[in-house]
Amino acid sequence: MPFCQVSLSAQKPPDPRYPQEFRTIGDHLRKRRLDLRLGAKEVARTFGVRRDTYYGWEYGRFNPRNHRFSQIIDFLGYTPGDLLQPFCGEILRKFRQLHGVNQKKLAAILGINHVTLYFLEHDKQRPSMEIYQRILSTTVRLTMRRSTASDLVKQS
Repeated sequence: MPFCQVSLSAQKPPDPRYPQEFRTIGDHLRKRRLDLRLGAKEVARTFGVRRDTYYGWEYGRFNPRNHRFSQIIDFLGYTPGDLLQPFCGEILRKFRQLHGVNQKKLAAILGINHVTLYFLEHDKQRPSMEIYQRILSTTVRLTMRRSTASDLVKQS
């Protein structure tokens, strides 16, 4: 009969597939998928993309297109904050091309200085969350309405 009862307990080691740092949207997607114990094929199906496309997002081979951001945020259950901000320049450039607007007009719509807009478009500066949210809401609203940016400037 033992004179000492010892009980050892330890946490299970983390899954080696878990990202060590969260630097990309793919890192967040992989963590969420593993937390939910889902396969990549299942998650890809929820986004309406092929499994290879989804793996490309997870492993940083390419970035999801802008129209997928709302689906990604819904899947994650949170907005990764400054994680999405690096796409800001691309969003702004594409928006200006789509609506035929120069930097000064778009800056006026967003309520920011046109030099700031230049830096944002060229990824030389990261927007604050407030400005980033304003950029997203404005670009989505105008794109959905298919109105021109000059119409919005006239309304303000």
